[in-house]
Amino acid sequence: MGGALPHKRVEDAEQIVQHYEKRIFDLEQLIQISKSLNAILDYNELMRAILSVSMGQMKSLGAGAFVKTELDGDEMLLHRSIEGFQVSGDTRYALSSRHPVVDVLAKAPFCFTLPEIRAAMAGASFEPLESLAPWAVTFLRGPHGINGLLFLGEPVTGEDLTVGDREFLSTVGNIAGLAVHNALLYEAATTDRLTKLKQRHIFREMLDREIRVCRSTAKPVSVVMLDLDRFKLVNDEKGHFCGDMVLERTAQILRRSLRKTDLAARYGGEEFVLLLPGIAVATAAQIAERIRRNVEEFRMSFHNEDVGVTISAGVAQFDPEQDTVPDDTVSRCDAALYRAKAAGRNTVRQAG
Repeated sequence: MGGALPHKRVEDAEQIVQHYEKRIFDLEQLIQISKSLNAILDYNELMRAILSVSMGQMKSLGAGAFVKTELDGDEMLLHRSIEGFQVSGDTRYALSSRHPVVDVLAKAPFCFTLPEIRAAMAGASFEPLESLAPWAVTFLRGPHGINGLLFLGEPVTGEDLTVGDREFLSTVGNIAGLAVHNALLYEAATTDRLTKLKQRHIFREMLDREIRVCRSTAKPVSVVMLDLDRFKLVNDEKGHFCGDMVLERTAQILRRSLRKTDLAARYGGEEFVLLLPGIAVATAAQIAERIRRNVEEFRMSFHNEDVGVTISAGVAQFDPEQDTVPDDTVSRCDAALYRAKAAGRNTVRQAG
């Protein structure tokens, strides 16, 4: 009996040391997570990083997030980077920030399990979150409110959610919520409000970067400039509201025509520009031609009238032998666009 007490004290001391070692490790991990997430300003890249970090830290089989796409927006949409959950293409996964489940979750500092949410909702529906059957849910909290809901699938270990897990995941949610806030601020500052395309200065910054890559790797990069034909007539005859609708629809066609690695920007009033990394001029011309056809075929109804437009395009590939600065590539592309206009419009021309 006399030796049992010291042995027990040793075990207790070892447990205390292990507990604080884990706390220190978790804090170090959170510091690294905070640094990495807050260094990412691209919204979609950030969301992929948040889900990847959450899955890795919690050893989860899946992760997803309902998140705002605008700072002053009310709706939170399921981000397309969701992993490990079954989603239906026929379902629109969206939650209002005023949904009762959001109010329920906001009252707790930590995260919830699915059974806990069901108990708190007292039988009320909280679709579409409920149908996803998450293992744990926590907020993405920003400085001015809720920016989204982060949810995870079960861990590979099959363990229950511990108090430490709840604290850790909640802290990750706070860090991620601030990072989302910063990314949304950046998105608002760099995106054209009407077309939702990037602004001209972002195109110039990205072009500079891609040309540096091209010089060091010989990887091609092409630019496409597109201009709506006789757009002034649309504004004069149909009004500026109709003109804005045409610009919005054209921007939608551009976004659907590009890869995630490409960039589309509004260059001027009715002028757009595309940056195509890794694409040679011949392929870029094919992309421009496909866009031209899609714009030509598109029709919209405005006050019971059929409205359609066409587009002209110029295409150029950065050429280190004749382009000393990025502006040289843009100038050759612009000249090709003017040749397309001079050739009768609604056509594509390559730079010489």
